[in-house]
Amino acid sequence: MSVYKELIDFVDDLIRTCGKIESDGYELDLDDLSDEDQYKFAALYWEANEKELDFLYKNEDSLIQVICNDNSENLKKLFLEYHKPHMSILLSDRLTIVEKEDMYDMGFMNRRDRDTGESHWVAL
Repeated sequence: MSVYKELIDFVDDLIRTCGKIESDGYELDLDDLSDEDQYKFAALYWEANEKELDFLYKNEDSLIQVICNDNSENLKKLFLEYHKPHMSILLSDRLTIVEKEDMYDMGFMNRRDRDTGESHWVAL
């Protein structure tokens, strides 16, 4: 499995297990996640998007292991803060996608009202 696919699967799983289902879809903020989940998310995000920097770790374990197992909280927090803005965008994008996937799987279809432009789910 590619690292990007692993990242997407991890984020989707977080949404389904930690997200709140509201009337307008799933809601989940990075700050709602445990520190461990945030660090793993950041490490997967880095590995999926920053491959050109892999030479920094070529003689070490994967970055996921380094970040998640390192006892240095300062390193973890710094790493997380650096990636948090990009992780928030990915999480927000995935919230919408996961909602659509789950609604389609439950037999609903998204319809847009011609007059108001608002979309709503209807059973098939």
